[in-house]
Amino acid sequence: MQRQLFCKGYLGDWSEEIFEIAFRLPTTPVTYELKDMSGEPIKSKFYKVEVQKVLKANDEHFVVDRILKTKRSNGKIQYLVS
Repeated sequence: MQRQLFCKGYLGDWSEEIFEIAFRLPTTPVTYELKDMSGEPIKSKFYKVEVQKVLKANDEHFVVDRILKTKRSNGKIQYLVS
């Protein structure tokens, strides 16, 4: 996220999305390639100071902005959300 001049400092710059480290690249300084929870690689590379380790319990839920698509498969309803 790019900061603008005189932006509100109390708003967080972190994404709510959780990523997984795919590769640690042997660069100086060290950089990382990330992938999202569905396994899709993220195009950018990230420095160590740009990533933060988080712990997520299995019973913890994600915030859903909206439901994009709904389908029924084997009697179960599946949602595509953003």
